Amino acid sequence: AAATEPGAASPLRRGVSASRESTRHGGGGAHTRTTAGTGGRRRRRRRNTQSPCSYMHTPLKDRAPYGAMKLMLCSVCKRKWVPEILLATIEPPRGIPVKGPGVLVEARVCIVKDKSAGVERECSAISDELFFLEYEMHQQLTTKMKLMGRNAIFALRSTVVFNSTLAVGIMAGTAVLLDGLPPPPRLRVPRSLEGAGPVALDMVAKTGQDLQASCTALSQFNANAITNTANAQVAAVRSRVAAHKAARAS
Repeated sequence: AAATEPGAASPLRRGVSASRESTRHGGGGAHTRTTAGTGGRRRRRRRNTQSPCSYMHTPLKDRAPYGAMKLMLCSVCKRKWVPEILLATIEPPRGIPVKGPGVLVEARVCIVKDKSAGVERECSAISDELFFLEYEMHQQLTTKMKLMGRNAIFALRSTVVFNSTLAVGIMAGTAVLLDGLPPPPRLRVPRSLEGAGPVALDMVAKTGQDLQASCTALSQFNANAITNTANAQVAAVRSRVAAHKAARAS
C-alpha cells in the first residue's frame, strides 16, 4: 500500500470534508441540499416539510393504544388514519385545517356525598366515584360537541372540587371542526323501555321522538352555521386577494 505523508489528509478525510460542503437552494416548504462525495459524485437530498394534517394522524404501530378504535382515512391527505373525535389539552397548532369558528364547550357534573359516613369511608367513596365523575364529564362533553357540529376540542381543562356535601367536576375546552376528521355523526337519543307499562311506553316514545327531532334540528342548524361562516371567510379572503391584484396591476 502507498504510504501517506505525515501532514497530508487521507482520501477518506478528504471525501468527508468534501461531503460537508453543501449548497441550500430555493424557498417554499422544502430545501434541496447537494453534497459532493468521493470520486466527484453528487447526491441530492430533498427534505419535505410536515403536512398540516399530520397533527391528527394516529401512529400505526403494533403497541399503539389505537387498536380498538374506529379509524378513518384523513379527509385532507387521503393516506393516513385519523380518529372520529380529537380531545387535546394543547392549543390548536398553527396551520391545522379548521373550518369555521371555535366555540366554548363545558360539562358540569355534581355528586352528593353521604354525610353519615366516616372519614375513611368518605375517602374510599370519593376514590371510587372519581372514575365515574370523569366518565360522565367526557360523555356530556362529547354529546355537546356533536350537538354543536364539532369534532375536536383543544385547550381541554378538567377541575374536580370536593367539600363536605358535594363533589363537583367541570371540564371545558374550545370545540372546533377539523377538515381532516370525519364530520360528527347525528346524535341518537337512547330509549330505555324495559319493564314499562303501556302508558309509560307511549310517553317515553313520544318524548324520545320529540327529543330526537330537537337534537337533529339543532345539529343541522349548527352545521349550516359553520358552513355559512366558512364560506363567508373564504369569500372575504378572495375579495381581498382580488383587490390586491387589481391595485398592483393599476
